[in-house]
Amino acid sequence: MLTDEDIDVPRTPTELRGFIEQVRNEVLDDKAERDRGIRKRGPYKRFLDEVVPLSLYSRVEYSDEFRLLPVKGNQPYDAAVFDAFDREIERIEIAVPHDGEWEAKDARLLLERGYGRARVWGPGEDINELRPFVMATAAKKALIGYDDATTLVFVLSVMPFDAAHDHPREATLNSLVADLGRVCFSAGRVRVFIPPNRIRDVPANKPVQSDSKAAADALER
Repeated sequence: MLTDEDIDVPRTPTELRGFIEQVRNEVLDDKAERDRGIRKRGPYKRFLDEVVPLSLYSRVEYSDEFRLLPVKGNQPYDAAVFDAFDREIERIEIAVPHDGEWEAKDARLLLERGYGRARVWGPGEDINELRPFVMATAAKKALIGYDDATTLVFVLSVMPFDAAHDHPREATLNSLVADLGRVCFSAGRVRVFIPPNRIRDVPANKPVQSDSKAAADALER
């Protein structure tokens, strides 16, 4: 059975990938655990919504000189990143915008009959279908007081594509990134990640401090 203690261990990107594959193999052999995973019960929600996307992102962003520690709690980040000298160098907040109602129905079908529903999109339609959920998530994240050490990563569950050959989908992605760039986030960086390996930086648009707040911060420094 998967526990939070199993998750909350510092791992390199390679080790984190191995851990996820280990959990997957164990769950496939245990119907009760597989059903809990499909329903996202207990630690499986965090595992699927935060740890799996974190692992996919880490394979692109970090070498095995770094370790990632998933963190459970109410802090405004999901994982801390440490370098080879065990210094915390970054914090990662994972956001996976999704159609919760559609996914809940699909999970019920998967439990009832063993397979879910197929989805077919034209060029860019999958990104546009996800867009309202991305922007709703962005509006919530804009209210959170992240620090400059935090990278906010929007993970998009869409079909991967080649930017050089799929111009309609690239144009749709560019439009979405531009929309996100109009939102004021306090995080140090904001990125869009399309697994397995597409990362786009969102243009910085931080909240403007009042003169009094800026002066107070300057005095503290």
